[in-house]
Amino acid sequence: MVLPRNTREKIFEVAESYNIETQIDVLIEEMSELTKALLKNRRAHKGQTKESVRNTEQSIIEEVADVEIMIQQIIYLFEIEDEVLEIIESKLGRQLERIKKQNIKK
Repeated sequence: MVLPRNTREKIFEVAESYNIETQIDVLIEEMSELTKALLKNRRAHKGQTKESVRNTEQSIIEEVADVEIMIQQIIYLFEIEDEVLEIIESKLGRQLERIKKQNIKK
C-alpha cells in the first residue's frame, strides 16, 4: 500500500510532535491490539465468541491502520526508509524463490 503524499506528511508531522521512545511504546501497544483483534477474529470464525466475524474484521481494519501509522512514524524518526525497502525486496525475493522450489517439487 502506497500512502498518498498528504497522508505521509500528516504522519511525519505527528511523529515530530513526540519523541522516539514514546512512539516506540505506542507502536508496541498498537501491535498488541492488532494481535488481539486477529485472535478474536479467529475465535469468531470458530464460533468461540459472541462477537460477529464482521465486527472482528472491522477491528482488524482499524488496528492495521493504527499499526501502519506507527510503523511509518518509526521509519521516519529513525530515517531508515531506504534500508527497510531494500530488506523488504531481499526478503520477498528469497520467499518467491522458496515458493518456486516448492512448486517444482510438487
